[in-house]
Amino acid sequence: MARHTLVAIGIGVLCGVGAGLVWGRAVGVAVAVLVAAIGATAAVLRRNREDLRDLEHGQVPEAVDRVLGDEDPR
Repeated sequence: MARHTLVAIGIGVLCGVGAGLVWGRAVGVAVAVLVAAIGATAAVLRRNREDLRDLEHGQVPEAVDRVLGDEDPR
């Protein structure tokens, strides 16, 4: 998820630079912040959807199993 967030921020910076060259510095900063915020939010929502799907299918992370005392005998 960190990689996706960093990619979203990078894309935001590139869009901001492009908008800054065309329309001015203030617009570039606004576009950079807007694109980075939307991209980071999308990355977090995507990860949450994947985690929810895993939990619905019964795939509980090992750390949760260990805390609950439901370790698999291996």
